[in-house]
Amino acid sequence: MGCHSVTWNKREGFLTAVPAAHPRYTNDYWQLDAGFSFNITDNITLLVEGINLTDESVDYYNIVGLASTKKHLSFISNSGRRLQAGVRARF
Repeated sequence: MGCHSVTWNKREGFLTAVPAAHPRYTNDYWQLDAGFSFNITDNITLLVEGINLTDESVDYYNIVGLASTKKHLSFISNSGRRLQAGVRARF
């Protein structure tokens, strides 16, 4: 047989850098991932994995001001969808 997994993850915003002047954070974002494996024989398994299937972007922003209430968009990162395939063999 084989196995499979599908995950829909929410990542809460988090601190990514602490420069001298303005800390950098991300906004919350969601990500859909999936992985499948199929046993061709007892010793050979085919693997397929998809990461960020919904092609989500992550917004990075800096906090400016003493009250830490002003958000300024720093940049938007999009690593895109990633697909991987492979074969596992046991000897």
